[in-house]
Amino acid sequence: MPDCRAPYRPGISRGRGGFTLLELSVVMVLLAIAAAVAAPQFFPALRFASAEWEARQLAGFGTEAAAEACLFKDSVFVRIDLSGQEYWAVRLIYPDPDLDKLAEQYAPPPIMGGQQTGNRL
Repeated sequence: MPDCRAPYRPGISRGRGGFTLLELSVVMVLLAIAAAVAAPQFFPALRFASAEWEARQLAGFGTEAAAEACLFKDSVFVRIDLSGQEYWAVRLIYPDPDLDKLAEQYAPPPIMGGQQTGNRL
C-alpha cells in the first residue's frame, strides 16, 4: 500500500501547518483597534497637506501672472473669489488711440443737399 502522507521536509514542522481562524481573528481585531485609535490623529495632517497644496498652487499662479506682466509690460491683476473658491488673472487691454480712425468712426454722416464743413468729433 502506498504511503499517502506528505513527504518529510527539513525545517518544516509537521504538527502545525498555519494559523487558526481564531488567531487570525484576534490579530485583525487588534489591528482594527490600533487603526481606530491612530486615524483621528492623521486627519488634521491630511487637511493641512491639502491647504498647503492649494497655497502652493495659488503662489505658482501669482508667479505666472507676474511673469506675464513682465512679458507684456502691462498690469496683471489676480482676482480671488473666496465665496466661489476660485481665482483668475485679468489683464486689461486698452487699444492704442488712433485719432484718425476715431475721427472717421465717429464723424457725423454727410448732409444731403447741403455743404459739409468738415469732420466734427
